[in-house]
Amino acid sequence: MASNRVKRVGTYVAKSSSGEKFAVQAFREIIDGSDSSGSDQPQGDLILRTADGGYVNYIGKGVYELVGAPNVEIRSDDPNAP
Repeated sequence: MASNRVKRVGTYVAKSSSGEKFAVQAFREIIDGSDSSGSDQPQGDLILRTADGGYVNYIGKGVYELVGAPNVEIRSDDPNAP
């Protein structure tokens, strides 16, 4: 029987326009043994959080908004950032 869990798939540095840095952690839901080979496969939505647990909205590739801080946009130039 498959079980669900959440796995961190990356951490990226993002900066606000004022230069403040944030560590943005990306998570995905994983369903154990979800493909025919029995290996774990990422499923579901991307979940973004700051390192201190704050919620982050995805705007576009490398562009995010801090939840609870309207109009605070942060950006990452990491080529692997979602």
